[in-house]
Amino acid sequence: MVRVLFQLLIIVLLSLSLLLYITYRGMGPMTDAEALVRWSALVVQDAPSANFVKEIYGTGPPQWAMRLSVAWERANVLHFWWLPLVLLGALWLVNRSVRRRSG
Repeated sequence: MVRVLFQLLIIVLLSLSLLLYITYRGMGPMTDAEALVRWSALVVQDAPSANFVKEIYGTGPPQWAMRLSVAWERANVLHFWWLPLVLLGALWLVNRSVRRRSG
């Protein structure tokens, strides 16, 4: 049971990091000033990720936190609820093929 929960946790973290990485790379290079402007616009729009960063770091968060907040809002993480299921299916297929070859 612990192994299954560990695999689910790894799959969710992997799919989230993959989604954020692809979104961040798709936004193109972002200067420090551009990250500040985009993050400030999210704060004005009352976006949850920007407010979360603002609560933790105050009004002057580090650049990586601002960029992560911008990427999170752009990625629309809840829209890709199916991505962990796809990765879970791929893991299941790999495990099944390994068991067949070894058994």
